[in-house]
Amino acid sequence: MRLIPLLAIIAVCPLPALAKDPDPRLATAQTAFVEAADRLSDDQPIAVCLADHLAKTTPLTLAESKASADIVLTVSKGKISGDSMRTLFATLGLATLTATSGGTKLWDGYQNLTADNPRVMPVASEVPCLIADALADKLRQGMKKARDKR
Repeated sequence: MRLIPLLAIIAVCPLPALAKDPDPRLATAQTAFVEAADRLSDDQPIAVCLADHLAKTTPLTLAESKASADIVLTVSKGKISGDSMRTLFATLGLATLTATSGGTKLWDGYQNLTADNPRVMPVASEVPCLIADALADKLRQGMKKARDKR
């Protein structure tokens, strides 16, 4: 008997963990402004690498300011794994990337990056850019999905 009300609550309540389709406006964006949610955390080096690599992996060009950008890309929840975690578990790090336009969320993506070969680990200074490249690839996939949705 107790199971039925619980199932009803689960079925009725929206789950924020479920990914939504990207907004079609994401596909038409041409310029982006990249920022770190927390400039004192691991978000900052990931955001810097994302800004450097954005034009190489996506059709977006970097905007000079938020006001001139079609979308704002915010890196958040960044965590670059320490030497022990990289060595023991081959975990390089993780981060979330959110694309907004005019305060409206168009898309978000999460990346938990692990090493392909635990015996050959990248040096610590390369990890932020590896995470940024993975996020840029997720963004490109999101842009394609938004384009196909139109």
